[in-house]
Amino acid sequence: PKQNTQAEKENKIMPLSRQLIIIILLLFIMVFIGTLGVSVSNTRDYLNSQLESHAQDTASSLGLSLTPHLLKEDLPIMISMVDAIFDRGYYSEIKVIAIDGAPMIERVASVSIEGVPPWFIKFISLQTPEGLSTISAGWNQAAKVHVRSHPGYAYLDLWRNSVETFWWFLLSFVIAAVVFVVLLRIILTPLAQVEEQALAITRREFPVMGKLPWTRELRRVVMAM
Repeated sequence: PKQNTQAEKENKIMPLSRQLIIIILLLFIMVFIGTLGVSVSNTRDYLNSQLESHAQDTASSLGLSLTPHLLKEDLPIMISMVDAIFDRGYYSEIKVIAIDGAPMIERVASVSIEGVPPWFIKFISLQTPEGLSTISAGWNQAAKVHVRSHPGYAYLDLWRNSVETFWWFLLSFVIAAVVFVVLLRIILTPLAQVEEQALAITRREFPVMGKLPWTRELRRVVMAM
């Protein structure tokens, strides 16, 4: 009965191969999550800088284009120029405000982001920095141009990049895990034979392994047995 109880306790102990597989898989998962997080973070920072550059470039060019028409007080032409840029859909807000704070032209679009899950937008936020340009009339400042890029396209690019990166790393993880498990089983096969030899010795049987393991430590154990 004592021997049976001892054997049952030993059977409940997790084998070395399974312990190694679990540890390595956990390490793989940690590396996978960390690499994916770094990739998404770098892409987000890049898109934030692109949104800022896009808004500032538009504000600067639009301010230069509006300067001669502002001097002529040709508001209809100014409105047409602002509408031509705003209707492209790449901007959530374009404003031309007089230097005294009075609004001259204001175009604001509702920010609707299609093709991106709401949880992703909530979890990974993109900044929408404002581009600012000053329109001068001679030596005096006459108005300011405020431009804010639409974050929808950036969110869509970030979502697609995140999905592609996820599937790429997941495929690499699965392949690496399968290769590791197969190699580990091949490497640990001699260990199972050593275990059988040790159990046979406890039964007063003394088998001899004809083929020595190629692992140095196992080879020495087998030779000693």
